[in-house]
Amino acid sequence: MATSDIVATHESLTDADQTVTFLIPSRQTFAFETGTDGQYGLYLHPDFKLSNRVVYTDLNLGERYTLEATLVDKVVGALVFTQGTHSFIPTTASGGFLYR
Repeated sequence: MATSDIVATHESLTDADQTVTFLIPSRQTFAFETGTDGQYGLYLHPDFKLSNRVVYTDLNLGERYTLEATLVDKVVGALVFTQGTHSFIPTTASGGFLYR
């Protein structure tokens, strides 16, 4: 094929079949103390356990994603502790789950 050969054209700006959309994946997490309804602040104590509600949009199906749970003191920016990691392969592009 020569460099001047036309391989595709976009003839109609209003034709949905000729439209390309670029999606930008996003995620949000909401940390709360396990056993609470998530309405309270986080207060460390000897039996403290952290849960995370994770919501995501526009992920690639079949691709493995890994989350790392860390708790950072917002005031001083210091790492309080790292709870661990969780890997998942989404079955839908957008969704969510609870990680404990």
